[in-house]
Amino acid sequence: MADSSVLSIREAEKEGKDPLEGFKTDKRVFVPKQATSPVKVYTSNIGRKRAPSLQWESPEWDLAECGRIIDTESLVRRAFAVKEALFTKEGYDFVGNQPQRVAYVRKRLQQMEHTGGVPFPILVSWTINSLVRTSNAFWAKKRDAKASGGDLRITPSGKKLQPVDAYFPMPAETVRFKRDEYGRIMKYQQVVHGKEPVEFAPEDVIHFYFDKREGFSVGCPSLAPVKDDIRALRRIEENIELLVYAHLFPLYHYQVGTDSAPAMVFPDGSTEVEVVQQAVGQMPSDGCWVTPERHSIEVVGANGEALDTDKILAHFKQRIYTGLGVSSVDMGEGGTSNRSTAQTMSRNLIDRTKAEQRILESFLNKFMIEELLLESAFPDTGMFEEENIVKITFKEIDQEAKQALENHAVQMYVQHGLNHDEMREYIGKEPWSPEDWEKSYWKQIDEPTKLMQSLDEPYSPEAKAVARAATTSISEPDIKEAQGQKEKERKEEMDLKKSAAKKPQALPIRQGNIKKNNASANKNKPANQHGTRKAAKSNKDFSDAYNVNPEIPSLNAVFSQRAPVSYVFNTLKDDVIRSIRSNGFDEDMIRTIIGSGFEHGKDLLIRHAKRAYRTGINDTGINYWDIRLSATDTKIEKHVTYFVNKLRDEVIKNIKRQVVGTKELGIEDALSAGLVMDSLAHRSRMIDESEVMRAYNAGRGDAYKAQGVENIKIERSSNSDCDICSSSTLQWTPTDAIIYEDLPPLHPHCRCILKRADK
Repeated sequence: MADSSVLSIREAEKEGKDPLEGFKTDKRVFVPKQATSPVKVYTSNIGRKRAPSLQWESPEWDLAECGRIIDTESLVRRAFAVKEALFTKEGYDFVGNQPQRVAYVRKRLQQMEHTGGVPFPILVSWTINSLVRTSNAFWAKKRDAKASGGDLRITPSGKKLQPVDAYFPMPAETVRFKRDEYGRIMKYQQVVHGKEPVEFAPEDVIHFYFDKREGFSVGCPSLAPVKDDIRALRRIEENIELLVYAHLFPLYHYQVGTDSAPAMVFPDGSTEVEVVQQAVGQMPSDGCWVTPERHSIEVVGANGEALDTDKILAHFKQRIYTGLGVSSVDMGEGGTSNRSTAQTMSRNLIDRTKAEQRILESFLNKFMIEELLLESAFPDTGMFEEENIVKITFKEIDQEAKQALENHAVQMYVQHGLNHDEMREYIGKEPWSPEDWEKSYWKQIDEPTKLMQSLDEPYSPEAKAVARAATTSISEPDIKEAQGQKEKERKEEMDLKKSAAKKPQALPIRQGNIKKNNASANKNKPANQHGTRKAAKSNKDFSDAYNVNPEIPSLNAVFSQRAPVSYVFNTLKDDVIRSIRSNGFDEDMIRTIIGSGFEHGKDLLIRHAKRAYRTGINDTGINYWDIRLSATDTKIEKHVTYFVNKLRDEVIKNIKRQVVGTKELGIEDALSAGLVMDSLAHRSRMIDESEVMRAYNAGRGDAYKAQGVENIKIERSSNSDCDICSSSTLQWTPTDAIIYEDLPPLHPHCRCILKRADK
């Protein structure tokens, strides 16, 4: 895996050489220099431009207060615990199209676990905890070439960096920094009370954040708008506590006498009220009173004009839940909520957590995985290509949504909307390797079963002959029998076609026709399934279907891919025939089937054409980073969309014109639709071929213009026999505008390319 142009650290040390000697510098080309922002931000260093004159700044919010609130407020602790558990519920994984690159990233992280003493899952858990608590998290990098599995590298600015050997979490409450007036971080500092501050270079710190506003240094903690509600709820709870203490024991009001018969005064001067007071004082705790009509006892509590504290408490609790992004169901207060209501109430938390997962994935992919790959021996020229990218992805936390997504992906795969690799990527899994296919259910169970069925079940003679050929040796009579049966079926189909063209309304529906014409619908399936072909029909790629110009070896990588519109067109033919045979001609259904298929083919062709465009730029000797790509990308999309949509509309129009449209004649209509699509199949191949070649030449033309080439011409390919693209036909000067539609190919199967006219 190591690159011979890179001198490894250990070899350099043994030979006593500079570890950076012979270090490849093409990273300067393929890793563009970071652009500086022209926008000024809120900072105390306004007007300061040099690092020595900058001042240390603290975050705009008191992040330490968030920790104090969690330590004293159980509602907040519970809410954050729920969010953290949901965040890491299903875990995460590293994915990529290149298994060796994925394995390299995992290996580097395993090395860091040993050197740093912190398992990577624990590091991620600490990071999530800090993000949930303060909306910010910091990693400090430790660099040591001897303790790392990476290589030394040079940044786009020319700075030499040792490889990272460990990541360490840094409490967000202890971080300060220096920023210039444009917000560029010049230095980080960790300040811990009673200890000497530690400073870090910007490239040695990773800052993760949520909800960071423009111009601010850190993300806004989710507790910031909730703190006042928490304090208000606490004060109300304290007052209720005092109310409970004041009225824990009941207060009795004993009334003696009435308005008409007031309390009496006895001859000794005592009153009836005093006698009752004395009796109450001597009454045992478990005693009771028996009084006449002039005596009344009433219990006095916190009634009357007292406030309804239950509603007040519920109001402030709900404000806290809303501010923290949770519901009462998430906090364990289900109440009378049924299952449907509970799922709806938890949906906001799930959606918010998934959004935060995507943000954290972006940080890890950009600032961790990308740096690890830059420190590897993999070539940098293709690091930003889709097939070379390695990503960390959190697994789906909504299991019901996951099942629906997987079922949808499998359905699209079964209906030929996706290939197997695309289906795997759609559900977030890596494509299968050849070893995985050998372990698959199809290879171990399904394929042998189908083979045995082809021998035992009464399929066509051709199917049995092919099955016998796959297991034993095929004989000459078997071959002749299979060929004769196939020729007989072909003649019957042609006779049926002629009959349908003459009197389509009078054709009878015969069971024999249905059985015999099954070969038309199943002709793309292997013999051990439906008895019409020895092996599954292969999907031709560009290189099989067309003659690639041998003078353009770099374009062979694009032409080696499967021709998208042609492949979709061939697949749609089977779907259209099957639908019409089963349900008759339904214009809306046919339009939906064809429209969805062409839309998928269009997207794939646009992707191929854009790749060819960038290949054309690179073939002129410059990198496509130096070219403004968006303008031509837009032209490619419009051009491909126009021709694909035009073919789609023509297919639908011709099928509608040729079919009878009655369900009773579904077999005949299916045959007519198949013939229509056969007649237009060459158009799909021409679109695939022409759009890729035109995009490639557009890349060469844009690159030559950017280089200041004085004259550009069309040079005829050595394997082209057409004089349209002769070098004297079309030529551009620096003052001419290159129109995308005027670029070759100028005729079908054209392989001519743009070249410099001065060479």
